[in-house]
Amino acid sequence: MKFIIPILILLVFTPFHLLAQANSDTINRIIVLPDVEINSSSSQLVVCSGIEKNNIWHVSGPGGGYAVRFRQPVAGYHELQKIRLQLHQPKNTKEGQIRIRVASVNTNGEPGNDNMLPQEVILTTKMLRESKRNLTVMWPESHVVSPEKGFFIVVEGIGKSSNEYISSVAAPNDKGISQYVLSGTINGSTFTRQVPITYFPTLKGINSSNDNNIESWYKDTVTKGWKRSKKGASVVYIEALFE
Repeated sequence: MKFIIPILILLVFTPFHLLAQANSDTINRIIVLPDVEINSSSSQLVVCSGIEKNNIWHVSGPGGGYAVRFRQPVAGYHELQKIRLQLHQPKNTKEGQIRIRVASVNTNGEPGNDNMLPQEVILTTKMLRESKRNLTVMWPESHVVSPEKGFFIVVEGIGKSSNEYISSVAAPNDKGISQYVLSGTINGSTFTRQVPITYFPTLKGINSSNDNNIESWYKDTVTKGWKRSKKGASVVYIEALFE
C-alpha cells in the first residue's frame, strides 16, 4: 500500500501543537499533527506493522513500552520521513504521556537506547486527549536514513514523574475498572499510588498471528528490560512513511 501525508501547507491551518518540544533550532524541529488523512503517491511508501483492528488495543502505561522493527521495505525507499500512531478513544485520556523515538538495533537484536530523530518527542496528556483518532510525527528539515539492519519505532509510557513505573495491578475499583499501582521517587522519598488503567493513553493494535515477519518487543515496567513478544501476540499499530 502506498500513501502520502498531505502537503505541508496543512501546517498553516492546523490549530495544534506544531512543535512537541520547541526550541530555536528550526533545522531540527519536529512537528506533530492530529487527524490528517493519508493519500496515495508513487514517491512515498507507508509500511504498517499490520492491519488495524478495532477490537485490539494496548495501554501505554508509565515505565512500559512497545517497539516494532522496520526494515527498508523496497529498494529505493531508504529514508524515514513520518511516523503515525492510531489512538483508541483519546478523549478518555486523563493521565500519562508518550515518548516516541527511532532506535537502532543493538548487538543483541533488541531496541537500542539511542534516538535517531533530531529531537526527543513527548506527546503530552493534553495533546493525546485533543486528538480525535491519530497523531502524525514528522521532521521536514531533517533526514533519518534507515540503517542496513533496519530500526525500531519505540513507543514508551511516561508518568507524572520521569521515574514512575507500573509496579503491579490492583483489584478493580468500585466501578469495576482494574487499576495500576504506580511507584516512584520524589526528592529521595518513595511513593505509590493507584490509577484506573483506562486513564492512560491507549493505542490501537493488530493481531500478528498470520504474519511471521512482524518483530515486536515490549518493555518490562519493573526491570526496564526489553522482551520479544511471542509469536502470534498482538502488536501496536504503527505506520512508517518512507521516501
